Amino acid sequence: MVMETALEPGATQTVAIASSAAPSAAIGSVGAGKVTIRVESTTRCYLQFGSDPTATSSSMPFGTNSTNTVEYFTIEGGDKVSAIRDDEDGTLSITVVS
Repeated sequence: MVMETALEPGATQTVAIASSAAPSAAIGSVGAGKVTIRVESTTRCYLQFGSDPTATSSSMPFGTNSTNTVEYFTIEGGDKVSAIRDDEDGTLSITVVS
């Protein structure tokens, strides 16, 4: 028997992916523990997570230029996500899930 777990979507924010790194607003509350987020990118980019992140081309690569990419991450409450493009502008959508 396979049991599937559904996650309930919460607040979503978007970040423009461009030639300069841009951070999201803080996600969750500082000190509230771990937060699971769903991240979707419309283009290939680089991501950095933390309390004051700045993504660079040395950060974690994410996505492709041909299709949207979706992944789930667990971060500390109050952290942010920063994104910078690889070669095309796009949009990063971040949704808190529980």
